[in-house]
Amino acid sequence: MWLLMMIPLSMTPACDGFRLSPDSPARNAGVWIQGLHCPQAGFNDSGCVEWFETFPDIGACEYIPPTAVLPAAPSGLSVTPGSTLVN
Repeated sequence: MWLLMMIPLSMTPACDGFRLSPDSPARNAGVWIQGLHCPQAGFNDSGCVEWFETFPDIGACEYIPPTAVLPAAPSGLSVTPGSTLVN
């Protein structure tokens, strides 16, 4: 089992592209340390150490879960009562 995976360098310059893999046992295995870690999970620009899930991860590079991005809703559609779907 691999604990690290490669992701594009532009996303993680401080970790040289290395992050924990989604199935790593080091995910959520750390402890939150007051005064070191950010008070809440997620991105933060206050200089604290960021973490992203239930607990901080073990290791220097935190796993960042993928964010689901929904496609934009279609525009210009209308519904006519009694109409049928045409492919």
